[in-house]
Amino acid sequence: MADFKKIMRLSKRIADAILKEKRIEEDDWGGHFDQKNRDYIYNRLTDSEALEQREDLRNEFENSKERAWAELRERSRPTRRIHLPIFIAKIAAIFIFLLGLGFLYTSYMKDQTKELPVDGNVITLIMDDGTVKIINTEKEEELLNAKGQIVGEQEKGTLNYMRAALPEELVYNEIKVPYGKTIKLLLSDGTHVQLNAGTSMRYPIKFIKGNERHVFLEGEAFFVVAKDSLHPFRVQMGDLEVKVLGTRFNVASYAGEPEIKTVLVEGSVALYDAESPQETLLTPGHLATWDKEDKKILITEADVERCTAWTKGGLIFRGMAFGDMIKKLERAYNVSITCTNQELNNEIFSANFHVEIESIEQVLDYIKLQYPFDYTIENQRININ
Repeated sequence: MADFKKIMRLSKRIADAILKEKRIEEDDWGGHFDQKNRDYIYNRLTDSEALEQREDLRNEFENSKERAWAELRERSRPTRRIHLPIFIAKIAAIFIFLLGLGFLYTSYMKDQTKELPVDGNVITLIMDDGTVKIINTEKEEELLNAKGQIVGEQEKGTLNYMRAALPEELVYNEIKVPYGKTIKLLLSDGTHVQLNAGTSMRYPIKFIKGNERHVFLEGEAFFVVAKDSLHPFRVQMGDLEVKVLGTRFNVASYAGEPEIKTVLVEGSVALYDAESPQETLLTPGHLATWDKEDKKILITEADVERCTAWTKGGLIFRGMAFGDMIKKLERAYNVSITCTNQELNNEIFSANFHVEIESIEQVLDYIKLQYPFDYTIENQRININ
């Protein structure tokens, strides 16, 4: 989508052409819009509903136009001969064009973000007003809300909110990451967040001075929290909350799994149960496992490399049953795996893989070297016998 600056540049070119009675060349459009956007504008200009809406704009403009007409008539009378009705019509046309483009811009933004058919295999960003944007991690563009305001910038696989020019109010976005994909966020306070496959997070697009920094997570994420002693950072995961001031840690809280796991790499964090005022402190190199059913926390030493390998595309399994490996493989490779071989499900494996280097077929073929089995793949569905 052409941004607002492009629209204003186009408006000036078209306005200049109208006043100087120049022909509007194809290049005047092509320099600012691609064919899709040009087609959209042409369609909107001829659409009956859009015409009615622009007519409303014309009526709103009429009062100010009449005053401008009288003023221009008065100024032009002693100096030069001028065809006032035609000239004023041109001026009005320019203003209507500018207003119309503004309307088109707003309408286009709404059409592009509202009621989009959301593919379950794409990353989606849900704005505070309910608009939905599909995130293509190969693009670089501004993130705009339905009003055309810049809420952030997309730098390929990173959404950057540090340069958003927004008022001091608490406004939330929500990002949803499907299986087979990951994404990074740079929040307004400088906190870095990397979201794993199958994860969603709700967060303020701008943290407000005097308020705690609070985000809501379902799935897995690695946080590098910017230090701010006056504004603690909280990660809410259902009934469990992690509170930090400035630290590096990994949390995993997937729906359908019985535990929430927090691994501290650096700094310190405190864990809170929503039903209890007591806190549990975690020190670097340790894992806190919170049981969702009995709401108890177990602290053990952590294999930090294994727990954070996903942030670099790695999958590390250490003494894990194949049945437990399946869900991690499904998330990493965006596949569905059904294994009816119960002996294989109970078999213990230790292995390292890299999702950007090795395909799911290569992973399964490697596991077959240790425990032979047959499998078929059809439309991302894997059946193991």
